[in-house]
Amino acid sequence: MASTPDIRLARLTRHVQQGWQAIQEDPALRRQAREWLVTHPSPRADVDQLWLACLDDTGPLADWLQSQKLLQAWKEPLPLHTVLASHPFPFLRSWLTRPTSRAS
Repeated sequence: MASTPDIRLARLTRHVQQGWQAIQEDPALRRQAREWLVTHPSPRADVDQLWLACLDDTGPLADWLQSQKLLQAWKEPLPLHTVLASHPFPFLRSWLTRPTSRAS
């Protein structure tokens, strides 16, 4: 099945929501996300500002993520895909994969 823009946006949204959930539960991950964003700025300062505010639990992006609203509920001037594509969660897979002991 071919990937459509809607499918890609839904996948990106799930990834960002997982990152958001992870930083809510672990302050160290929140710091890591902030550090990554500062050291790897996007070409758009306005998007980075949305993310920095979000990482402080403020602003429209944090509100949208906290409410877990539908994609269509995003009413900001910047396209949601543009904002989500610049997420500061590049290491999400390693965050969510908890090491297991050999005895497991």
